[in-house]
Amino acid sequence: MSLLESYSEICRDGTFGPAVPRIAVCRGGFDFTGPACLLFVTLPWRLLSLWGRKCKTKRSWLHEIKLTGFATLGVLQALLLALSSRSQVGYRAVLISSATLQLCASILLAVLSHWEHRNAIRPSFLISAFLFLTSILDAARARTQALIEGQHIVASTLIAIIVAKLLLLLIESQEKTRILLPEYSETSSELRSSLFSRAFFTWLLPVLSAGFKGVISFEDLPAVNEKLSSEALTARVESKWKKGISKGPLALMFDVLLSFPKEFSIVLVSNAIQVGLQICQPSLTQKLVRFLESPTAPMNVGYGLLGGFFCVSILNALSEIPDRTTTATSSSSDSNVSVTREKSAERDRIFPVHDPQQPHGHNVAGNGPFAAPALCFTPNCLTAITGPVGCGKSTVLRGLLSSDEAQESCPFPSKDIAYCSQTPWIYEGTIRDNIIGQSELDHPWYQSVIRGCELDADMGRTPEGDAAEVGSRGSRLSGGQRQRIAIARALYSNKARMIFDDVTSALDGRTLSAVADKVFGRNGILRSKGTSVVLATHAVQILQLVDQVLLMDKDGKFIDSGTYEQLAERHQSFTQRQTLDSKPSAEAETSVLGKDVEATLEEYQTRLQTRVDDLRRQKGDWRSYAFYLGSMGWLNFIIFVLGAVFYVVFNAIFWVWLIWWAGDTNGGHGLGYWLGLYATWAMLVMLSLLLTPIFFFTKLASKASKVMHTELLAAAMRAPISSISSTEDIGSLVNRFSQDIRLCDWQLPFNILLTLFALLACLSSIGVAVAAVPYLAIAVPALAAILYLLQLLYLRTSRQLRLLEIELKAPIVSLFLDTIQGIATIHAFGWSRAYLQKSFSLLDSSQKPYYFLFCVQRWLILVLALIVTAIEVVVVGLAIALRTQASAGLVGLAVVQVMTLTRGLSELVMQWTEMETSLGAVSRTYRFTHETPREDHLGELTTALPAEWPSGGSISFEDVSATYDPSLALKNVTFSVKSGETVGICGRTGSGKSSLMAALLRLLPCHQGRILIDSIVISTMDPENIRSKLNCVTQEPFLVDGTIRENLSPWGDQVSDNDMVQALKQVDLWSKVVSVGGLDALLEDNSLSHGQRQLFCLARAFLRKSSILILDEPTGHIDPATDATIQRVIREGFPGRTIIMIAHRLQSLVEFDTVMVLESGCLIEIGPPKSLLSDSSSSFSALYHASESGS
Repeated sequence: MSLLESYSEICRDGTFGPAVPRIAVCRGGFDFTGPACLLFVTLPWRLLSLWGRKCKTKRSWLHEIKLTGFATLGVLQALLLALSSRSQVGYRAVLISSATLQLCASILLAVLSHWEHRNAIRPSFLISAFLFLTSILDAARARTQALIEGQHIVASTLIAIIVAKLLLLLIESQEKTRILLPEYSETSSELRSSLFSRAFFTWLLPVLSAGFKGVISFEDLPAVNEKLSSEALTARVESKWKKGISKGPLALMFDVLLSFPKEFSIVLVSNAIQVGLQICQPSLTQKLVRFLESPTAPMNVGYGLLGGFFCVSILNALSEIPDRTTTATSSSSDSNVSVTREKSAERDRIFPVHDPQQPHGHNVAGNGPFAAPALCFTPNCLTAITGPVGCGKSTVLRGLLSSDEAQESCPFPSKDIAYCSQTPWIYEGTIRDNIIGQSELDHPWYQSVIRGCELDADMGRTPEGDAAEVGSRGSRLSGGQRQRIAIARALYSNKARMIFDDVTSALDGRTLSAVADKVFGRNGILRSKGTSVVLATHAVQILQLVDQVLLMDKDGKFIDSGTYEQLAERHQSFTQRQTLDSKPSAEAETSVLGKDVEATLEEYQTRLQTRVDDLRRQKGDWRSYAFYLGSMGWLNFIIFVLGAVFYVVFNAIFWVWLIWWAGDTNGGHGLGYWLGLYATWAMLVMLSLLLTPIFFFTKLASKASKVMHTELLAAAMRAPISSISSTEDIGSLVNRFSQDIRLCDWQLPFNILLTLFALLACLSSIGVAVAAVPYLAIAVPALAAILYLLQLLYLRTSRQLRLLEIELKAPIVSLFLDTIQGIATIHAFGWSRAYLQKSFSLLDSSQKPYYFLFCVQRWLILVLALIVTAIEVVVVGLAIALRTQASAGLVGLAVVQVMTLTRGLSELVMQWTEMETSLGAVSRTYRFTHETPREDHLGELTTALPAEWPSGGSISFEDVSATYDPSLALKNVTFSVKSGETVGICGRTGSGKSSLMAALLRLLPCHQGRILIDSIVISTMDPENIRSKLNCVTQEPFLVDGTIRENLSPWGDQVSDNDMVQALKQVDLWSKVVSVGGLDALLEDNSLSHGQRQLFCLARAFLRKSSILILDEPTGHIDPATDATIQRVIREGFPGRTIIMIAHRLQSLVEFDTVMVLESGCLIEIGPPKSLLSDSSSSFSALYHASESGS
């Protein structure tokens, strides 16, 4: 054996591993040898996966460069094989085998590179990983060959191979953005990124740069992987859920786990790697301490330990990325599933109404002495249902739709039904949006529907026409306008069958007659289309036009059927005049439903534009800190900080005390001294750790939460109605009380607590490290500067992303509330799928900033881990270089502290930035509470009032003009009402009747003139004081969650049970109350019908002592007999009081002292009703006779 072969055998050059014998001939005692990594298992699998894919790139020079590079690498590998075959070393067989495998790998990689370039969007992970790892191993081999005598040519060849691989790695890592085909050009930047871009999150740098330089808007965010879309994730979970594999209370959790096997496998692998690396860290620390304690140990061991610490720290940092990233996927899925399931709960309550194979439809038969004919959809037939209030008309119609919970056996509703509920469902959008809904625009048909519903005149009053915004929940429309828009929506859908539930109650007589003739008449739209219609109504104008009328009694039984004339002959009560229903339907909780998702996001982005321009969005606002900490109490906060400081100091002393105890080898102090103080420090650590958080949450966080909620509620309650309706939709307002308050109440306190503890813990760790290696103190200022710049870069972006996330949840809240309110209409129109798609799109939009916030957090953790790795290497390096001057025990403690510093710094910056971004909710609350306008003189005692004010009840309007921007709702209105006078107000829908009442209650600001009550100008008074002194029954019945007793007397007045019973008897509700459990029974949603709710509110008014009674159409949805009773009760039940009543049933105003007629916000006529009726030219006479014409 030659000397060269002998040395090679001694130095184990034919084996793999860093450890070689510590002898001089082995080239310094430290070496790396190893064969090339083998890809032959994974490479064929990858080729097969690429084989069937479409080409995704254009022809480009990059492809040719890659193939040329691999050809060059193949030539170099062939040269290495030739040199290896001529080598005289003892391990030549190993060299030949290795070179042969490398050559085959180069050829296969060239083939893989071609298909990866052609059929994949991102640079190849497999090629990049192979080139990177083998370059490292080849570097060790090149060093080995360079140190072996006579192997310099082989070493040079290996160096050339390394250079070729690095160049190929650089080329293969180039993204293909510019050469992707058009259909793939909008792919997520994350999917287009290379191995190293994903590993180090460099693909996020454009987002970080945008956030650092300016303000981020939704459009600035890149696309997200389509596999993370709400629809895709829901499909994966639902596929498992429907199979019913998992059982029990944890079934959903297991189904989610089974839906994402790949993602959770990566989590398990990464956690396993982390566990292995964490096991290595104590072992390395132990070896380092032994090395420092052994002055004779060779320095090569120290250098090896230094390299070991570096590798373990780097791998530990990188191994956290898959774990954290996969968590984002599962959380996104969970969020989506929760929202979808809530909607599904509503969906599952709706069943089909009509089997297409049953031509006679769904039958509803009476169960009394008279059995009604089959209630069904008959082509070109109009069927009406009428009866006393609370008899169950709406229940029958909901039975047809099968949306009533009682109809559990009904099938799923047909998509050929248009449904108008008793409560009009109005979107927050334009008039056209609300009419067209999810349909396409057919302009001629659209114009016909507009004219048929008498909406052309309303649109002509506004410059925007049908593009006019209806406001939140239709707040800018009158009750009649909302109902006519709902009718127009049903007509425009052009369904074969339609259901109308008392949809004309808010129309004046003239408008009702016109709509009845054009829509329900003999030559109306419905008959011209041959539509089958079932409707509930009291309006004679419509009852006279239908083919069949079904009459119900108060017990909900069908008692007769026939034409209107036939029923009028057989039932005397049926002949009473009833011109219309007058209740405007519900103010639906809506958002942006008639528009597509892009329009929805555009609207919200426009609404947020003023905030986007605010640099506080980027740099934060110190006022948020002051506002929140001030709500805690500054003294309490100082005590909390001192408690946290004590914990960290005691904890540091606890560990240092162990080092000092271990160093007391001479026994200078007894065991009792060391053990006693050790127990003392441990007890102080436990007490401070326990008491500080308890004090924080019980004294500080709870107080701050109460203050924040109280301030927010007070700001909302004291804001003018016009301000709230113009700047806050229902979703935004609910979002403030849900999302913002949740952050302030739950997440922010934890962020503050953990931020402070993490900051002090990091300072403690750095202090211990500096104590062990004093030279490290030089690097502390540099570390502080780096961390400051890092948080500056991160925080400016993360804060904006969190604000975007919070704000983009408002459309989801609005849509969800709107869907709940209009679920029957959505299903009836067949819009379920469209609304589900819209919810997915809005959810994806809100999750996009959350996803990028999560990715930015992962980037931060990685950067901090790399910084701590550098610190750890510096500490270990300095300790090795200065091992004769450093305490081995203290260095070991310092290394342990530095190892924990990775998580400490990550926790610090993460919690700090979470705190900053959560303070976005505080900032939103601060701006709302300080910038939302408040009503004039709210809470001020500007006018001294008599104790019994208003004692007389006189009212004067003097040249009053009031506005809902931009148009006037009232124009130069002047009139006087004497004490005890009864005044009726009438006019067409949208004429300003409700606006006049709103002005009297100071809900509508007056820009001109003044209003006096008992000779006192109300504009100088506290509006809350005014409203508390007036007795008002609103258009919309308002009931709160609680008992019947609490709803009858919500003001806390002392009202006897006898008075409550008498009030209920006056409106014929006492028997109903007794049937549900009496005064102390809970008033549930289904306890009273819509009309009974109005009667209940009138009974509540009887119990309210006030000299002024305001009635805004109190008898809507009430049958004629009950209406007559209510009118008698109003005249006889409020003696000596001033009564102002809005009415559409003009017969009820004939006995009043005065009648006022409004038109387009102007008072056009005032006088005694009988005198006006005798004048054929008067407006009141025209309205009265128009309402009579249908009789």
